[in-house]
Amino acid sequence: MRRLAIGFALMVSPAPTFAADAPRAPIADEHRLSEAEVQKVLDAAALKRDVQPALPQAEELKPPARPIEGEMGVAIGTGGYREAFGTAVVPLGQDGVAIISFDTVQSNRDKRRRR
Repeated sequence: MRRLAIGFALMVSPAPTFAADAPRAPIADEHRLSEAEVQKVLDAAALKRDVQPALPQAEELKPPARPIEGEMGVAIGTGGYREAFGTAVVPLGQDGVAIISFDTVQSNRDKRRRR
């Protein structure tokens, strides 16, 4: 009951006020640029924007060589189960692709059934 009374008192009490309208003291470390310095910075920025890089040469326009991508994995289970698998995606020329996959499984189910 006491917590409820404290909570209610906090809710109906006026919010604390801060001295937001108090005059601010000037900042001692403030540094302002002069009009000449401002213009110099703006001119440098405009010059950087207007300068265009040189066009790349023909050998630079070729797309980078595409790497071979893929995945490999193994699985081991109970009763002598073993598996190895993999897939490779090999790029061919500009637009071609070859996909090579393999999978090998060894399972000793016959041994388990004989027991």
